[in-house]
Amino acid sequence: MPRDARTKLALIAAVSHNPFLLVLDEPTAGLDTAARRDVFEFLNDLAKNHGVGILLSSHIADDLDTFADSVLMLNAGRVVEYAPTQSLVRHYGRERMEEIFREAIHRMDVHP
Repeated sequence: MPRDARTKLALIAAVSHNPFLLVLDEPTAGLDTAARRDVFEFLNDLAKNHGVGILLSSHIADDLDTFADSVLMLNAGRVVEYAPTQSLVRHYGRERMEEIFREAIHRMDVHP
């Protein structure tokens, strides 16, 4: 079974019992762009139309740009930032989480 299909099947199984919260670790790792979009459309529907809370871990910053309401950034086990996504965008004056993360890490290195 292709990876895209396995991931989608795993998500369907995870929500089959109508959870209040989903905890997902790198749910789009290894997926192509179309499959990643499908996964996030599915997760957005769960969150917005079914009230499911979603805690998602990802190294793919583009996933956070399109999906996250709030972001917790960690570096070497230390909290770098934790705030609503739009607050981070305003504070750093940048649209992409990857850029915000790099700047936050730099600030942390300069002012430990």
